[in-house]
Amino acid sequence: MKRRISNIVFLTVLALIMTSSLMEVRGQGKGKAKENQRDKDKSELIISQFSTKLMTLPAFEMGFSIIMDGKSLFGTIQAQKDSYRLENREMNLYCDGQTKWIHNQGNNEVVILKNDLTQVDLVENPMAFFTSLAKGYTYAERAKSSDYKNVPVWIIDLFPINKRLGYSKISLLIDKRNNEPVRIVYVMKNGESLAVNITKFTEQKPWGKDHFKFDSGKHKGLRISDMR
Repeated sequence: MKRRISNIVFLTVLALIMTSSLMEVRGQGKGKAKENQRDKDKSELIISQFSTKLMTLPAFEMGFSIIMDGKSLFGTIQAQKDSYRLENREMNLYCDGQTKWIHNQGNNEVVILKNDLTQVDLVENPMAFFTSLAKGYTYAERAKSSDYKNVPVWIIDLFPINKRLGYSKISLLIDKRNNEPVRIVYVMKNGESLAVNITKFTEQKPWGKDHFKFDSGKHKGLRISDMR
């Protein structure tokens, strides 16, 4: 169960990373295209976009697909500052910035966890993870040039400095033609990987706080595992 919970949280974080890149690109001025052409392949520039732009967004909703164990899983992410909500056919995850609820719809069980704001690990605090990208990872000065399904892309491989973490690399693929994210591959130390593709994105007005809280009263016979 613990491993499954971690995978669900990884999905959320990876999707948020892609959204951060997408919004930063939409805010760039077209008039500086030629001036910035030589800097477009610099990993440092792209990473700085990840660590700053997301925090300025009021709220957003995006659809994503993830390839896990050879199967495609589709879901939706809604995010607002330190709060986020993930929904798919198997599990729903709610986080109001202080508490996390992971609802397994199949067995009608919810696991409650404390959201540790002091941690910068992906599974503990997604927002803190973004701000640590520039200092918590090593990477090549320039992104690699490649092609993915006939799409020209930049590839940035991020390697965590903290070797005790459970993952060994995060690969970001960004479309050269429009600087939009194409794919992200999250590689764990045991050799498993999670590949995420963005399917849609919509900026939203802020939701109320209760939107990111799980309402146990709406589920009869619910089993609750409080691990706070």
